Amino acid sequence: MASDSKQCKYLTVCMHYNGLFTPKPLVYLNAVVVSICDVDFGAMDLKEFNLFITKLIEGSSDNVYYCTRNEPLAKGIRRIRNDVDYFEIIETGYSDEVGLRMNVYIDHDNEPVLDWADMEVVEDDEGHYSEEDPDDDKDS
Repeated sequence: MASDSKQCKYLTVCMHYNGLFTPKPLVYLNAVVVSICDVDFGAMDLKEFNLFITKLIEGSSDNVYYCTRNEPLAKGIRRIRNDVDYFEIIETGYSDEVGLRMNVYIDHDNEPVLDWADMEVVEDDEGHYSEEDPDDDKDS
């Protein structure tokens, strides 16, 4: 898929790697962050994107996630599993008219990142932390 020729510049991808995801709150610690602004990611498919990442980080890129810059990590994180997911990144990134930026994260430790995001600790108005339980259907 080629990027939209009407775009005047490429999508900037902030690649976060060699770090560690931790839960409560979900963060990516001790990362190396590289901003890539001179590559046409829209002209790549997922296989080419993964090869690009593997060369950049000099290692495996089996678990790749993205998050738009306008959302907290726990709410916006998505795993890139196939070409449809990858092209969603491109579309989402180019629709961010404010900055054309996308954050990409590499999970080197096969952590249950999406499970952690689903169970994210939410701080209420009083400063207390509570777990959101999606299975709790009780009206108490």
